[in-house]
Amino acid sequence: MLLVPAVVAAIVALLGFRIAQKKSGWWRSIHQPSLTPSLSALGGIWLATHLLFGFGVGMALRESSRSLVPVLAGISVVAGWLWVATLFGRMSVRNGFFMVSVAWAPATLTAMAAMVQDPAAGAFTAALALLLSVAAVWSFVLWQINEPTRYG
Repeated sequence: MLLVPAVVAAIVALLGFRIAQKKSGWWRSIHQPSLTPSLSALGGIWLATHLLFGFGVGMALRESSRSLVPVLAGISVVAGWLWVATLFGRMSVRNGFFMVSVAWAPATLTAMAAMVQDPAAGAFTAALALLLSVAAVWSFVLWQINEPTRYG
């Protein structure tokens, strides 16, 4: 039971990375900050973070099966996937910023709920909330530097 949430989260992360790979030409064509990592590096970071998140959810479930953690975690993973689908699938940096902002709230609530059950689970699940915080800022910067172009 401990690894099931991690495997599910990893599969979702890999599906999101696949969408991003299909739009790599678009990704390279937009204006980006000089510190933007490669798409492959982003995929690795996304996968590792989702594995940590899923592992934390599994730890929280081990403590109590009657918890909001799996519900909040499911919402978090779906919202994160929708961010990738919006940013890369629809090729919209503006809408990507709004979707990642929406994804941040359930990820943060998941970390808080997991922390109540098991501090270690809270630390693992907080990895996704932290990544989404960085992604929100990064998406906002992308939106702002691409606003004058057709990518907004």
